[in-house]
Amino acid sequence: IISAIIVGIILNLISKKEAKKQDDFFVYIPQKNDMITIFTSAVSSSAIAMLTVCAYVVFFSALIGCINDIMSAIAAPDIVTTLIFGFFEMTSGVSTAAKAQSVEGAVILCAAFAAWSGISVHCQIITICSGRGLSYRKYFICKAIQGLICALLMGVSVKILFPGVIKITDDVSAFSANITYYTPTLF
Repeated sequence: IISAIIVGIILNLISKKEAKKQDDFFVYIPQKNDMITIFTSAVSSSAIAMLTVCAYVVFFSALIGCINDIMSAIAAPDIVTTLIFGFFEMTSGVSTAAKAQSVEGAVILCAAFAAWSGISVHCQIITICSGRGLSYRKYFICKAIQGLICALLMGVSVKILFPGVIKITDDVSAFSANITYYTPTLF
C-alpha cells in the first residue's frame, strides 16, 4: 500500500495533464422504464467480464506451464524461472519464489510480484478499462516502479524492522514439521 501511495504521489507531481472541465462530464440519470435495460445490460456485461478474466487466467496458466517445461529442459537457474513466472503471473511467481529462494529473498520477491501484479492481471485490467482513454504506457511504468519500491521497502523492513523473524523461520523444513493440522468438529 505504501508503494502504491508513493507512486501515486510521484505521478501526481510529474503529471502535466490538465484536469478536465466539469462540462466534459456527462451524468446519465436513467428513466424509470430504462431500469430493466440497465439491469440486463449490467448482468450481460458482468458475465462477459468474468469470462474474459477466466480466459486470461487459463491462457497464462498454460503459458506458465510451457515456460516451465522450457526452463526445465534448458536447466535454467531457479531465480531466472522465478523472475519470468512473476513477470507473467503473480501467483506462479510467488509460489516459485517461496520454494526456490531463501526466506528473506522470497519475501522480497513476493512483495515485488504482488506490487507488479503480472502481465495476466494487466491484460485483465486493460480489457476491462478499454475505451476509457487511459494511458497504458504510463500504467505499466508506474506498476514497474511500484514493484521496485515495494521490493525495496520490504528489503528494508526485513533487514531493519524484522531481522529476528526471518532468522527464526529460515529453516522451512523444521518450521513446517511443527505445524499441526486441525479439522473442524461439530458440537
